[in-house]
Amino acid sequence: MLPAQAVLTLKKVSIGNLGFALAAAPLLQYITSATGQGGKGTVMSALIVGFGGATTGGLAWATGTYALNIYSVPDKNALRIETPTLLGGVTETAQLACQQLA
Repeated sequence: MLPAQAVLTLKKVSIGNLGFALAAAPLLQYITSATGQGGKGTVMSALIVGFGGATTGGLAWATGTYALNIYSVPDKNALRIETPTLLGGVTETAQLACQQLA
């Protein structure tokens, strides 16, 4: 697997993990409240959602400047740089003239 593909896959898995945590938190709260342990359910739900949010946010921060692809644009004598989005997509971040790089 190419490093760029690994970054995109990791971001998608992280978003999936956060979605699962958000979906599971109310169910966890309901089950623990039904058994008389509502306080523990609240803490576990907060930890699961907090961990999911922190890892997704940290991954977005860490890969925000990661260049997935750098292409030459010959007719403009420039470089096109693509970076990952929060949801694991690709966006063109910049198009730099070669003179700006020197």
